[in-house]
Amino acid sequence: MLLAFANFYKAEQGGVCALGNLVVAPAARGHGVARYLVQSMIELARHQFEAREVQVSCFNSNTAGLLLYPQLGFKPFAIEERQGPGGIRVALVQMKRAFVVDEL
Repeated sequence: MLLAFANFYKAEQGGVCALGNLVVAPAARGHGVARYLVQSMIELARHQFEAREVQVSCFNSNTAGLLLYPQLGFKPFAIEERQGPGGIRVALVQMKRAFVVDEL
């Protein structure tokens, strides 16, 4: 059974890794799976890609994500207006976590 999935839709050696498609199975939610997965992706960005920052996008309706990412060091840097189902306005919050020299 697959519990969770994430990938980088952009992974620049020495640049930016952009985390995308983070999905956690409903039965696994609320057990720290997303936190573990995001932390693992941050480590992958740091060590395999020697990234200077990791970026993530989160829709305003994703309360769990909006609460989790800042706990892991992500800071908002932009908000984009998007069109959601039925044409409703939604906000896509762009966040990034830059690495300090000590972390590399």
